[in-house]
Amino acid sequence: MNTSNEACAMILAAGLGTRLGDMTKTKPKALVEINGRPLIEILLQSLKFHGFTSVIVNTHHFANQLTDYLKAHTFGLKIYISDERNCLMDTGGAIVQANRFFSTGSSVLVHNVDIISNIDLKHLYDNFHLSDDDAWLVTQDRISARKILSDFNGLLCGWTNKSTNEFKWVNNSKKEKYNELAFSGIHVFKKELFDGLPLKPSSVIDLYIKLAETKKIKCQTAPCSYWFDLGKVNDLPRIEEHLKTIRL
Repeated sequence: MNTSNEACAMILAAGLGTRLGDMTKTKPKALVEINGRPLIEILLQSLKFHGFTSVIVNTHHFANQLTDYLKAHTFGLKIYISDERNCLMDTGGAIVQANRFFSTGSSVLVHNVDIISNIDLKHLYDNFHLSDDDAWLVTQDRISARKILSDFNGLLCGWTNKSTNEFKWVNNSKKEKYNELAFSGIHVFKKELFDGLPLKPSSVIDLYIKLAETKKIKCQTAPCSYWFDLGKVNDLPRIEEHLKTIRL
């Protein structure tokens, strides 16, 4: 377990990576390489650069490969494994299961393993820790069918999937006016926010929609000059070409 004075992060790395086709038929998405470097390495090095010392990684798909890699490559970090081999917990259930690794009074930054950006994670983490908010969802103004909805104080009020015209509202209270931005796959929360929640597979967005009924869940933009989601095989060459000129 990490201590409260350590900057703590969690990497969501348990997904099946089905959108990457053959690339994840024999290995986890976390070990898919960008210009010769596994995604998990790129992210761990970024977290270390930004001052994080303690990292929890959840595992499911080809879990043995990922745990073996992390045993051999710690990059000077304290790495803990949240094992989901028996049941894939989805993005929200993963955090509830890993809650035992977070210390009381701490803040936790969560980062999807397939996201690469130059967001200043330490600046984000430190500013959140100084706020009185319970969670920040990092959002961006980009094209996406799925959007996070916030009121004009920046507080989470809903979610939509524009391709299906599905809406989810905090307190089931439909808003006539709201801001809509895309979720970046990065968020920060106070450890206590997830205390006592039932341990079961669940979407983190669904959990935040429920928690926002009584907690301050804020949508927060974070400046960056690049942000990539390795979602499809066809995205890989474009991402690799762009990142060749950038020191990760």
